[in-house]
Amino acid sequence: MELADKDGNGELDQREFYDFFSRIEGMMVTKEEIEQIFKDFDGSGNGGLSVEEFARAIYQVVLADMDEYTEDGDEGSTASIHELE
Repeated sequence: MELADKDGNGELDQREFYDFFSRIEGMMVTKEEIEQIFKDFDGSGNGGLSVEEFARAIYQVVLADMDEYTEDGDEGSTASIHELE
């Protein structure tokens, strides 16, 4: 969170959230998807993500990325979340 929270106020605004995702190599998320993720996880509706909201958003995006990776036919050892159910 500290790496992404450029103004140090303890929350990420939409710009900080976007900047964070745009720097992650291999993360195939569009600007529109990032905006939607931000809105989905801004539970308080205050225009900023708390540490907890940020953690949930990151977790969800990583799971979705892993799921997409395995659904694309990769024969690696990574299982999708659906395969584990």
